[in-house]
Amino acid sequence: MNFKFFVVTLLLSFSFYTLAEADSQLLDISIDSKITKQSLSFKLSLPNGYENAPDKFYPVFITTAGGSRIESLTSQVKWLSHVDFAPIPQVILLTIPDIKYANKDKFTSAAGQESATLAQVLRDEVLPHIDNTYRTSGYRIIEGFSSFGHFPLYMLRHHSDVINAFFIFSPALGLDKSGLVASLDDNWQLSSKRHHYLYLSLGTFLENRQHFEQAKASLNKLAKTPRTQFEFADLSKDNYLSGPTIGLIKASQSTFADLQPDYTIFHDEGEVALTRYFKKLNEKYGEEIDLKNKLVDLSFSYANSDKFDQAIALMKSVVAEDPTDTLLYIRLAQVQIKAKRNGEAKLSLNNAYKLASASDNEEAQSYIKRMQADLN
Repeated sequence: MNFKFFVVTLLLSFSFYTLAEADSQLLDISIDSKITKQSLSFKLSLPNGYENAPDKFYPVFITTAGGSRIESLTSQVKWLSHVDFAPIPQVILLTIPDIKYANKDKFTSAAGQESATLAQVLRDEVLPHIDNTYRTSGYRIIEGFSSFGHFPLYMLRHHSDVINAFFIFSPALGLDKSGLVASLDDNWQLSSKRHHYLYLSLGTFLENRQHFEQAKASLNKLAKTPRTQFEFADLSKDNYLSGPTIGLIKASQSTFADLQPDYTIFHDEGEVALTRYFKKLNEKYGEEIDLKNKLVDLSFSYANSDKFDQAIALMKSVVAEDPTDTLLYIRLAQVQIKAKRNGEAKLSLNNAYKLASASDNEEAQSYIKRMQADLN
């Protein structure tokens, strides 16, 4: 049995249970806005396990989605962030506030006529409230689809000091009446205060292609630094409604790719090199990245390269730091099995089974019994 596949399967099995048990209901939040002189409402979803991780801080994922799409997006984000090796880190999901505009009709958002006020409310009232109320890391993402993709593009152009990553899926640029695309060709630059990532995709409607290409050309003129990354995607051959689903996966994988590096680059210096690498990312993401699972991944990488002594020694040191974690003993056993040290693996599995029994974790007990049977 492939040991990495087994561990992945085990993690996913545990996570199915976790997600099924988690309360995915969106919380209703309201604030009194001095800018609009209204009581503004928006929704928020906390990551699974938020209450049990008092020392953990989370990026804020701002979405313009509403109606039926918010449920789909919430589920997708939770699925794409529910294990350590997932493409998105766990996030606090936040909807934009519901502002009542005078003379608003269904074309107001599409025309970009509300962006300036909404941006001011988000920057000066909503995000400070979220930062003061919840454990946020400071890293921020904003996404939008179709006509609701205009606002993230407006934030990129005018408030790049507020947001890090911009996921803009199939924006209906042909409907914009605010001069948004033309403004991208002005004399401006991204704020130097943050790392920035942009994912901009073209959908199926032909009237948007010219504006998409114009926006792409203007954005490519901006000064590029190691702190910026732009990605443009032509999804015109895909179903229009699949654009945000496909785009979220691709954008997330690119944005957070540095959190899942090729661990062979750490083989020579080991834990020292890995620690140095992730410490550099602490500034980008605004939080202290937990190295436990990263060290486990390095151990697996050693094992896959037949460097079993390094793999086992590293896993034992990780277990010693947290000797009550059932999965760590299972992972140690898998490395030992890969190294054909079955006697040591049996001892590790015995320890894992004791912990699983003590916590009444029937899923883990079942997996451990199957592993023990394979060793006999």
